[in-house]
Amino acid sequence: MNTAKPVVMTAAMRPATALSADGPLNLYQAVALACRPAAAGAGVLAVLGDRILPATTVAKRHPSAVDAFSHEGALTTLASDAALQALAPARNSRIALPPEVQVLPAVELLTVAAGSSPALVRALASASLAGAVAGVVLALPGNASLPDAWLPALHDLPDTVPLVLASRCGGGISRHRADAPGHWLDAGALDPLKARVRLIAGLGAGLRGARLRRWFERR
Repeated sequence: MNTAKPVVMTAAMRPATALSADGPLNLYQAVALACRPAAAGAGVLAVLGDRILPATTVAKRHPSAVDAFSHEGALTTLASDAALQALAPARNSRIALPPEVQVLPAVELLTVAAGSSPALVRALASASLAGAVAGVVLALPGNASLPDAWLPALHDLPDTVPLVLASRCGGGISRHRADAPGHWLDAGALDPLKARVRLIAGLGAGLRGARLRRWFERR
């Protein structure tokens, strides 16, 4: 994020007509946070349910509960300026999209489970050759483990199309195979959805090859 402005997001789980609507308080607290100078350098933040959540860890864990979002790395809305500043992302994590970028690169997300067909990857390989796919993220079980049956199809992906291996576990740090090709990237602590957003941003900023790897894996 290449801006000095605070970026604070919010939402509501209950409609405004509900007996205990949560939207008004969330909005009030989000605006109050955005007015604090310390929020400017803290990265993208979300305010939900009396908590300040950094974008790197926020995740919705329940479809309808008021307390629907994960609290990993959360602060209360009464957090000090020092606590906010401690959320600042590493300098090498910041990136700027060129002003001429009007359409973000197409990055596809595939969930791999027992019995999933590698034919999906072959379809993406064909689409990438036609320029319709710029990157691929795989949502994998365990330690981002790949089924052996998928390896031939994955090796058919052009080396110009980065492939991110991400664990669906939702916690911890995954490591990819030591024998992985150079265009395969490690999602680390990012879940598949966040890894997709990061890959879109990196490709949109024009990063490729070693530059993309360095930016993607240094968080």
